[in-house]
Amino acid sequence: MPNNPDEQFMQQRLLIASVLSAVALMGYMYIQGPPPATPEDPAAIEQTTAGGQADPESDPSKPAATIGAEQPASPSATAGATDQPAVEAIAAKAETESVIETDTFKVRFSNRGAVVKSWVLTQYKNALQDGELELVHQQGAAANGYPFEIDLPGGRHFDELNDALFRITQEPARGSQGPAIVFEYAAAGITARKAFRFEKEGYVLRVESEVRRNGSLEPHLLTWNGGFGDTAQLQDAVNSATFYHDPRGRVFERIAADDAEDERLIHTGPYAFVGIYDLFFTAAYLPPADNGELRMETSAVKIAGTVGGGEELFPAFGVASSGANKFEVFVGPKKVDILSAVRPELGEVVDFGTVWGFIAEPIFWGLQWTYDNIVPNYGWSIVVLTTFINFALFPLKWKSMKSMKKMQSLQPLVKQINDRYKGLGMRDPKKQKQQEEMMALYKEHGVNPLGGCLPMFLQFPFFLGFYNVLSVAIETRHAEWLWVHDLSTFENLPIHVLPIALVLTQFWQQTVTPTAPTADASQMRLMKFMPLMMGFIFYNVSSGLVLFWLTGNIVGVIQQLLLNKFSSDEIAIERPRGRKQKKNTGRS
Repeated sequence: MPNNPDEQFMQQRLLIASVLSAVALMGYMYIQGPPPATPEDPAAIEQTTAGGQADPESDPSKPAATIGAEQPASPSATAGATDQPAVEAIAAKAETESVIETDTFKVRFSNRGAVVKSWVLTQYKNALQDGELELVHQQGAAANGYPFEIDLPGGRHFDELNDALFRITQEPARGSQGPAIVFEYAAAGITARKAFRFEKEGYVLRVESEVRRNGSLEPHLLTWNGGFGDTAQLQDAVNSATFYHDPRGRVFERIAADDAEDERLIHTGPYAFVGIYDLFFTAAYLPPADNGELRMETSAVKIAGTVGGGEELFPAFGVASSGANKFEVFVGPKKVDILSAVRPELGEVVDFGTVWGFIAEPIFWGLQWTYDNIVPNYGWSIVVLTTFINFALFPLKWKSMKSMKKMQSLQPLVKQINDRYKGLGMRDPKKQKQQEEMMALYKEHGVNPLGGCLPMFLQFPFFLGFYNVLSVAIETRHAEWLWVHDLSTFENLPIHVLPIALVLTQFWQQTVTPTAPTADASQMRLMKFMPLMMGFIFYNVSSGLVLFWLTGNIVGVIQQLLLNKFSSDEIAIERPRGRKQKKNTGRS
């Protein structure tokens, strides 16, 4: 127990809580539809143009050949064949591009490899707010492969197909069905087909792929290898991962790029869905209920998240069924209500935290309710909710202060006990007697030695829960507040005002907190250094998080002033017991 009296005891616990808060905060920061119509003579087709218009000479009323099925061949083609019937060659004459547009997507396809060259979410801007939101990292995809490229299990590129010129059949939207695009190819014993069927609204499409080699199904991965999402977003690399949901035990597992830096990671199981995400967006692949096992492979690629920026590690992703692939694919924002409307468990893609998620999720709904019902601005909603939580926890702070004052009043008696056993070693049997006397003293006066610290630690999960919410909530993305243009990133100013205000308010809080004249000098120096350390931590953090912590500081100052005013003489402990003096026997 400490030997220093009164306020020093309180200062020691405030110091412990502040250091633990800073350490924990740094840790936290650290898709079948009918077959498409195709031209009767595939060899005579001319490909679609970059505008996506079908060849006027093609006749969509004639049935399409089924890719992968045995096709009748000319006598010259079948002469001498005994094992497998020959398959008529299907290929385009030139590389072309096609564009599919819906209410939410603008997707540009290339027939070379039947891949996605660009995937734009039309209802969102990029992190820099200087253009449309592109989910395909162009440099990364050019170097590592475009989305929906085909790989073989284990990560080997399927060069025969990825370099092939597929024939395109594009279907316009009809009735309630959205547009669709189908890619077909056949040559040298290999046949392949990919189909992308979009909805008119929403973020879900159906993706199908089938590859056969000499008539037999070839398992294959559909990949997203070149970087996914809004990579220019603050801290996007460290918040990017692949994931799978195993309904056995309701396990939701995330695999970061760092985990796959040295070796390719393979996960298999009867997963409800798998996918890849960054901080605010995701591509989730949902198989049919009777699909069986999925295979998900995760690797890592180095790409520059921003133009001119340094390379960072991002995850790369591939998914395969045991034969042909059929998925519903969600490509869109990580918004709980949108994800849960697709499948309830898909909402788990929004990571509120493994440990403190049970606190963070109610805080998120509280923030949303505050925005919808009190003030339609997420910046002010953060201020209102932070203030409410701090005052809701005020009784804990009051209890902490009362407990500290009890302990301070007992310090003279504690000192008496410590003085009587001064100089004893830790293994001395009399040490147990010292502890017994100390506990008896606490019991006599109704004091809990941990009463001053425990309420502080009970508040800490709420701060971490709020921190988690503001770290992942897409609602704060591009949300404005006063001079702040985007609460999900730091201020677009030469000097960041909010972190500086945070430092100043933390110094202010120190000045209104009572300090013992006899407090240890090294402890006081550390306490004065804490605001500067917090300013350093928060200087390049999202403005929403800084606003949350700043609001907490201001409310903390007000609460401390109340505590100083009304709790100065809250508890009166009886006068310390004096030591009995020996009688004077007159001996010299």
